[in-house]
Amino acid sequence: FYVRTLDPVGVFWFDPRADHLTPIPVPQGMKPLTLHTAADGTLWLHNHTAIASLSQGQWEVFPYTESPEQFVREIVTDRSGLIWFNPPGRLVSFDGKSFQEEIFADTPELSRIEHLGSTDARWMFVDQSNVLWFTLGPNLCQRNENGFRIAHQLSSEVVSHEIRGLTQTSDGSIWLASYGGGMARVGEETLDWIDSSGGLPDDHVSQIVDDGSGTLWINTNAGLLSCSLEEAHAAVDGDLSNLRFRVYGTAECNSGIPARTGSGLIAMPTTNGLLVIDPSRPPPPSPLPSPQLTPVSSRDQTFDLAADADRPIAPGLGDRDLVFRFTAPWLHESENAAFEYRMIGLHEEWRSSRSDRHIRYADLRPGRYLFEVRTVGLDGTPNPQTATVAVLIPAK
Repeated sequence: FYVRTLDPVGVFWFDPRADHLTPIPVPQGMKPLTLHTAADGTLWLHNHTAIASLSQGQWEVFPYTESPEQFVREIVTDRSGLIWFNPPGRLVSFDGKSFQEEIFADTPELSRIEHLGSTDARWMFVDQSNVLWFTLGPNLCQRNENGFRIAHQLSSEVVSHEIRGLTQTSDGSIWLASYGGGMARVGEETLDWIDSSGGLPDDHVSQIVDDGSGTLWINTNAGLLSCSLEEAHAAVDGDLSNLRFRVYGTAECNSGIPARTGSGLIAMPTTNGLLVIDPSRPPPPSPLPSPQLTPVSSRDQTFDLAADADRPIAPGLGDRDLVFRFTAPWLHESENAAFEYRMIGLHEEWRSSRSDRHIRYADLRPGRYLFEVRTVGLDGTPNPQTATVAVLIPAK
């Protein structure tokens, strides 16, 4: 597949089997600002004044404008073969011979949007029904054979978090990636969100890719994540309270646009380079860290677990309230850590603790107890290694 690099600016052909980048010479004067590979394998480039296509080893350049200010961020191909790109204030289509402009300010359906002349369409993609989707300021818009429509007006809270991507999954649903707000399924009337309160390890989502076999691959500030598409639907429908994710411990994936190759590979840009994923052989998730108990306190004293490692902690007579604190050296942000705990002698079942890092037991009856805590992966898999501390509550 083709890759555009920023430093230096260039176009390369990448063969993941050989792990090799081959430079692709571009037409003289064409600085490749935007890159797109059509379904037929044709490579399209755009700079400030022209678009160019590479097919069967031959370049063809199509001048569009003499203005160097016509900055274009994206190119897409619709299902009829039209090329679309997005200079400020308009959409432009190209049929291989001529350009057709559709100016937003001249469109009744969009005319009430402010600053149309300087606003560019972002995150364009074409769905299975050949509808062109894009964001335009605080609006999620569509363009089909009947013209334009505003599908959703985004709330001020959503707008404050930059929309980074739109995609359609294999079951036909549309998903939105928000850099700061999480991810959302786009419905007819609503946007149904998944964020850190529902199990998402990081709310800074840049792109979502469906591998076609029921798994969503998500690039975030916490690196590469994956989850079940079926479970994602259950989460936004309210049938699943905590969506399970796998975290792979990669570098941040917060820039660039991922690609899915014809052979099913997924290419994700990261801050450390290009990450290529074979969904049939997914990488192992990052290992779970070992839990750590920090000092335990009662009403009247604090117990140094390192100094008293071989003895049970024993509060004084009548002092029967204990607070256990725990942590883990998480590879990602600590608020993404999940724990389970139990107090053998009081409750044998494991209880979950995602947001709290301390557990309080009040008015413990005299006797012997064993407090245990363990870390839990975001897919629900517990770490077999636990941190423990024995407790002796003396009789009155």
